[in-house]
Amino acid sequence: MFRLKEKTIELIILGIMYIAMMSCCHVIMFGECINFIDNDDFMRVIRTREFFQHFDLNNHVIARSNYPYGCELHWSRLYDFFIIGLSWLTNLFTDSINNAINYVCFCISPIIGLVSMVFVFKIFDMFTNKGNVFLATALFCASPLLIPFFSFGRPDHHAFITLCILIYIYYTAKMVLDETESKSIYVKTAVAATACVWASPETLIVLLLTDAVLFFAYMNNFSKTKNLYFKSLLTACFVGTIALIPEAGSKAIHGFSICLLLLLMPYAILSKKSLENDPFFKSWHFVCLMFMLILLMDIQPAEYDKISMVHATLFLCLTTFFAVNLLLINRKNHLYEVVIWALTIACVFLSMFPRFLMGMSADIPQFIKDIWLCKISELRSPLTGNMIYTFSVGTVITFAAIVVKVRELKNQTISGKNIIWTLFLVLAAGYWVLACFAYRMIPYSFLFGLPIIVSLGMSSKYVKKYSKPVRMVITMIIACFFIFATSLFVKSDLDDRKPKNHQYSDAELFKYVDDLSSEPVVIMAHSNHGSKLLYYTKHCVLGAPYHRQIEGIMSSYVVMEMDNDLSTVRKVLQKTKSKYLFIGHKQESQFPNSFASSVLAGHIPQWLSAVKIPEKFSNYSIFKIDQNLISQEIKSEKDTKKP
Repeated sequence: MFRLKEKTIELIILGIMYIAMMSCCHVIMFGECINFIDNDDFMRVIRTREFFQHFDLNNHVIARSNYPYGCELHWSRLYDFFIIGLSWLTNLFTDSINNAINYVCFCISPIIGLVSMVFVFKIFDMFTNKGNVFLATALFCASPLLIPFFSFGRPDHHAFITLCILIYIYYTAKMVLDETESKSIYVKTAVAATACVWASPETLIVLLLTDAVLFFAYMNNFSKTKNLYFKSLLTACFVGTIALIPEAGSKAIHGFSICLLLLLMPYAILSKKSLENDPFFKSWHFVCLMFMLILLMDIQPAEYDKISMVHATLFLCLTTFFAVNLLLINRKNHLYEVVIWALTIACVFLSMFPRFLMGMSADIPQFIKDIWLCKISELRSPLTGNMIYTFSVGTVITFAAIVVKVRELKNQTISGKNIIWTLFLVLAAGYWVLACFAYRMIPYSFLFGLPIIVSLGMSSKYVKKYSKPVRMVITMIIACFFIFATSLFVKSDLDDRKPKNHQYSDAELFKYVDDLSSEPVVIMAHSNHGSKLLYYTKHCVLGAPYHRQIEGIMSSYVVMEMDNDLSTVRKVLQKTKSKYLFIGHKQESQFPNSFASSVLAGHIPQWLSAVKIPEKFSNYSIFKIDQNLISQEIKSEKDTKKP
């Protein structure tokens, strides 16, 4: 009779628990219908629709958004490939491609969550005690900080980023623990590393810290998989260079450099000679340096908040640096060469991207930061607001676990498992530092702190004197305390998203807006409403919630948030050819001095006329804009100003 393995049974139980939890959360929040959670989710669906309309992967602009300027979505296309592929397959069983896209986008994050759960289980199974694997994976599934990443109706890129990171960590750990030096492992590690870079700039932190930990481990004569690690770095350079071709391939000199590197990489990957005896390996780093100098000539303008030449180049620079230094470890003048290499790479990189150290908002105008970026909650520091309690609890538990684990590892000999433990310690601490500035990094810190926290409760020498049931109780108390603390914040965040006292759905409201005109027109609205208007209607919209859309944000800001200046409002509405004004009462109550709030208070200019809407939509108001009257008023104003 067929019998399932114990690990398979555990994964099935965890998977059922996870899906049940996700389903319950969505039904409580939104009922049993397909619904998306926030602006990014709606825009992901819209972007997928745009592809199926034009079949152009190079077009990042949503033309109907921030009309007439357009809205460029700076997200990586890698995640889109999965959604597009699944939509094609799903369309075989649906009556329209739009329905297929909706189904896929609604379910994609829980699917990614299930795959992530499997990798979490496999990672923990490699280097933790057998009894801790199920518990640690269950905490991953139940964490309120991670649940939003993998929720139904959340086709955001955070779930995909997490999966890419977990795959990279899994193959890196497998490579470190491997005794056979299998060739497939370092190729998979390199491909996973490149996927991380392509998925998001923030994954560079994982790659950098991982390379640093492994590099110092190999410097201390842990050489069992040194050759594998070196070849994985070379392969990552190889795959990463291919990713640069769309950016740099148009330049002849860049194309020549890339071809040169493509010829060198297969030799480096397939060579059976040792690192010390192969003359090519000893000179390879000088070739890479020449390549970087050539590649960085005449480069395109840098964009610091998207996947671009900046991050791909930094990836190649860091990979090259660690690969080169593995070759130089045994040389007498090793330290001298390391310093020269570090200074050369830093100088070249910073000379081409001088504002890189200023962060992801380096090329964003200050007024956009003041009027829009400051409102994006995930970019705020957790040291302010109601997140401080959750952050404090997580900090105490995580750092207590880190301190205990460091004391245990301090006197132990270097081994593969200890290297992996060190890697998790460094990643958890590193992301905690980043989390102090933006709480979007807290889930990553908790993700890497999970095995350490479980180890604190189950495997630490300080609790081993107790029986296993007692240790499980201790661990669950720690876990429940942390989950309870994070739940307080997540609950308040979800309460803000949950519709209150609505007798209708968003689909009903925006279907009414869509029917206002048989032809597409321009609707002026607050940026928070832009994504839903684009998703549910055929109309063009101002504005959209993305900080790169400077003109669109400013246009919406003048009408919806800025202190009322009728003259400026008229000019904006005329320039954008807006036909309707869509106002949400709750949104505009936050800006009592704005033009929109003035209109709601009854101060309606003659070029605006209220549109009668059903009583159940009383939380919103719609006004029709007469462009002819606006033009007459603007002309009259100019005439009165003439001497």
